[in-house]
Amino acid sequence: MSVVPSKFYCDVCGEVINTPEDGYVIWKSDKDHHDFGFRVIHNGKCDIDHYPSSKALAELVGPEGLSYLMSFLSVGSLRADPDHPTRTQVANIDEFVDLVRRLHVPNYEEARRHFGNGGVHEAMSDANEVYPYTERVLRKIAAGDYDEQ
Repeated sequence: MSVVPSKFYCDVCGEVINTPEDGYVIWKSDKDHHDFGFRVIHNGKCDIDHYPSSKALAELVGPEGLSYLMSFLSVGSLRADPDHPTRTQVANIDEFVDLVRRLHVPNYEEARRHFGNGGVHEAMSDANEVYPYTERVLRKIAAGDYDEQ
């Protein structure tokens, strides 16, 4: 069963993108053809001219979208060349993982709006690398349960 997050936030205007059909993901590439600067935006309304690459948000959610996104990291075992190991296509793996979580992990998009809050950082200071990104914890972060009073 595929779960698509219920809403997305535009990285340009900050407003809600109500459906995947209303959005796009845009990015740039460096001189070595590594992709970076991934942004989720409103389709048409919030375009940024100097971002030459784009893909419809609707095409990047669900199982097909996840498969497409994973191709940025690896060609996969069916296409791998044993004499030439796969090199990632992304410049910053953490930035790319953030994008994948935004598009595929329920509550992540809403929770990330609270990540700069000191209460969230304090609550997660001794957590392992998985715990903060579990659906239950993300739901609590999104609800403001860890916000500073």
